Amino acid sequence: GLFLGDLPLLVLAVGRPQPDLVLAGAVAEVGDRFPVGGPDGRTFADPVRVNDDAGRAGQEYQDIAVLPGGAVILAWLDERDATPLDENRKQVYFASSADGGRTFARNVALTSSDRGVCPCCRPKVAASPGGAVHVVYRDRDREDLFLTRFQVEF
Repeated sequence: GLFLGDLPLLVLAVGRPQPDLVLAGAVAEVGDRFPVGGPDGRTFADPVRVNDDAGRAGQEYQDIAVLPGGAVILAWLDERDATPLDENRKQVYFASSADGGRTFARNVALTSSDRGVCPCCRPKVAASPGGAVHVVYRDRDREDLFLTRFQVEF
Protein backbone atom coordinates (compact mmCIF):
# COMPACT_ATOMS: atom_id res chain seq x y z
CA GLY A 1 0.00 0.00 0.00
CA LEU A 2 0.85 3.68 -0.16
CA PHE A 3 1.88 5.62 2.94
CA LEU A 4 2.22 9.28 3.91
CA GLY A 5 4.96 8.99 6.51
CA ASP A 6 3.68 6.07 8.59
CA LEU A 7 -0.01 6.73 7.77
CA PRO A 8 -1.88 4.52 5.27
CA LEU A 9 -2.86 6.53 2.20
CA LEU A 10 -5.98 6.11 0.05
CA VAL A 11 -5.76 7.51 -3.48
CA LEU A 12 -8.48 7.72 -6.11
CA ALA A 13 -8.17 9.42 -9.50
CA VAL A 14 -11.40 10.24 -11.33
CA GLY A 15 -11.74 11.05 -15.04
CA ARG A 16 -10.50 9.66 -18.32
CA PRO A 17 -8.15 9.76 -20.10
CA GLN A 18 -6.59 12.27 -17.67
CA PRO A 19 -7.93 12.61 -14.12
CA ASP A 20 -9.90 15.79 -13.44
CA LEU A 21 -10.13 15.07 -9.71
CA VAL A 22 -7.66 13.34 -7.42
CA LEU A 23 -8.63 12.46 -3.86
CA ALA A 24 -6.27 11.16 -1.23
CA GLY A 25 -6.78 10.45 2.41
CA ALA A 26 -4.55 9.61 5.34
CA VAL A 27 -5.76 8.31 8.67
CA ALA A 28 -4.29 10.26 11.58
CA GLU A 29 -5.19 9.34 15.14
CA VAL A 30 -8.95 8.88 15.08
CA GLY A 31 -10.45 9.08 11.62
CA ASP A 32 -8.98 12.26 10.15
CA ARG A 33 -8.94 12.35 6.36
CA PHE A 34 -6.97 14.74 4.21
CA PRO A 35 -8.72 15.29 0.85
CA VAL A 36 -6.74 16.30 -2.19
CA GLY A 37 -8.18 18.23 -5.09
CA GLY A 38 -6.88 18.99 -8.55
CA PRO A 39 -5.88 17.03 -11.60
CA ASP A 40 -2.17 17.44 -10.91
CA GLY A 41 -2.40 15.39 -7.70
CA ARG A 42 -0.10 17.90 -6.02
CA THR A 43 -2.54 20.55 -4.81
CA PHE A 44 -3.66 19.54 -1.33
CA ALA A 45 -6.73 21.06 0.27
CA ASP A 46 -6.87 21.88 3.97
CA PRO A 47 -7.47 18.79 6.13
CA VAL A 48 -11.09 17.80 6.62
CA ARG A 49 -12.33 15.56 9.41
CA VAL A 50 -14.84 13.03 8.11
CA ASN A 51 -15.86 11.16 11.26
CA ASP A 52 -18.22 13.13 13.49
CA ASP A 53 -18.10 11.23 16.78
CA ALA A 54 -16.80 13.17 19.76
CA GLY A 55 -15.00 10.23 21.33
CA ARG A 56 -11.77 8.51 20.51
CA ALA A 57 -13.22 5.38 18.95
CA GLY A 58 -11.14 3.60 16.38
CA GLN A 59 -12.03 4.10 12.74
CA GLU A 60 -10.12 2.01 10.22
CA TYR A 61 -10.11 0.08 6.96
CA GLN A 62 -11.53 2.90 4.86
CA ASP A 63 -12.59 2.67 1.24
CA ILE A 64 -13.63 5.42 -1.15
CA ALA A 65 -15.77 5.72 -4.29
CA VAL A 66 -16.88 8.60 -6.50
CA LEU A 67 -20.42 8.75 -7.83
CA PRO A 68 -21.30 10.10 -11.27
CA GLY A 69 -21.19 13.87 -10.96
CA GLY A 70 -18.30 13.87 -8.48
CA ALA A 71 -19.97 13.09 -5.14
CA VAL A 72 -17.68 11.11 -2.82
CA ILE A 73 -18.56 8.21 -0.52
CA LEU A 74 -16.26 6.96 2.25
CA ALA A 75 -17.00 3.75 4.16
CA TRP A 76 -15.04 2.39 7.13
CA LEU A 77 -15.11 0.15 10.20
CA ASP A 78 -16.02 2.12 13.31
CA GLU A 79 -15.85 1.26 17.03
CA ARG A 80 -18.00 4.14 18.37
CA ASP A 81 -20.85 1.75 19.24
CA ALA A 82 -18.64 -0.85 20.96
CA THR A 83 -19.12 -1.67 24.62
CA PRO A 84 -16.35 -1.90 27.24
CA LEU A 85 -16.90 -5.66 27.28
CA ASP A 86 -16.48 -5.93 23.50
CA GLU A 87 -14.23 -3.08 22.38
CA ASN A 88 -13.64 -4.74 19.02
CA ARG A 89 -17.34 -4.74 18.03
CA LYS A 90 -17.18 -2.66 14.88
CA GLN A 91 -19.95 -1.47 12.58
CA VAL A 92 -19.70 -0.15 9.02
CA TYR A 93 -20.24 3.61 8.76
CA PHE A 94 -20.22 5.89 5.75
CA ALA A 95 -20.14 9.60 4.99
CA SER A 96 -20.93 11.39 1.75
CA SER A 97 -19.68 14.56 0.17
CA ALA A 98 -21.56 16.43 -2.54
CA ASP A 99 -18.64 18.79 -3.23
CA GLY A 100 -15.81 16.43 -4.13
CA GLY A 101 -14.55 15.85 -0.58
CA ARG A 102 -14.34 19.45 0.66
CA THR A 103 -17.13 18.86 3.24
CA PHE A 104 -18.94 15.74 4.44
CA ALA A 105 -22.47 15.06 5.65
CA ARG A 106 -23.07 13.42 9.02
CA ASN A 107 -21.88 9.85 9.51
CA VAL A 108 -24.42 7.11 8.99
CA ALA A 109 -24.26 3.60 10.46
CA LEU A 110 -24.73 1.16 7.62
CA THR A 111 -24.83 -1.88 9.93
CA SER A 112 -26.18 -2.61 13.40
CA SER A 113 -25.10 -6.21 13.86
CA ASP A 114 -25.38 -7.54 17.43
CA ARG A 115 -21.82 -8.93 17.38
CA GLY A 116 -20.53 -6.33 14.94
CA VAL A 117 -18.92 -6.88 11.59
CA CYS A 118 -15.68 -8.75 11.06
CA PRO A 119 -12.92 -6.55 12.53
CA CYS A 120 -10.29 -7.73 10.05
CA CYS A 121 -12.27 -7.82 6.79
CA ARG A 122 -12.15 -4.50 5.00
CA PRO A 123 -15.44 -3.12 3.65
CA LYS A 124 -15.35 -2.28 -0.05
CA VAL A 125 -17.44 0.48 -1.61
CA ALA A 126 -18.28 0.99 -5.27
CA ALA A 127 -20.54 3.37 -7.20
CA SER A 128 -22.66 2.29 -10.14
CA PRO A 129 -23.20 4.46 -13.23
CA GLY A 130 -26.80 5.02 -12.09
CA GLY A 131 -25.62 6.55 -8.81
CA ALA A 132 -26.23 3.62 -6.46
CA VAL A 133 -23.66 2.90 -3.74
CA HIS A 134 -22.68 -0.73 -3.09
CA VAL A 135 -20.87 -1.79 0.08
CA VAL A 136 -19.59 -5.31 0.75
CA TYR A 137 -18.72 -6.36 4.31
CA ARG A 138 -18.50 -9.51 6.44
CA ASP A 139 -20.89 -9.85 9.35
CA ARG A 140 -19.92 -11.69 12.55
CA ASP A 141 -23.48 -12.76 13.42
CA ARG A 142 -23.86 -15.03 10.39
CA GLU A 143 -20.16 -15.20 9.37
CA ASP A 144 -21.06 -14.35 5.80
CA LEU A 145 -20.45 -11.63 3.22
CA PHE A 146 -23.20 -9.09 2.65
CA LEU A 147 -23.80 -6.61 -0.14
CA THR A 148 -25.76 -3.48 0.72
CA ARG A 149 -27.06 -1.16 -1.99
CA PHE A 150 -28.40 2.33 -1.33
CA GLN A 151 -28.81 5.79 -2.85
CA VAL A 152 -27.50 8.96 -1.22
CA GLU A 153 -29.70 12.03 -1.49
CA PHE A 154 -27.88 15.36 -1.87
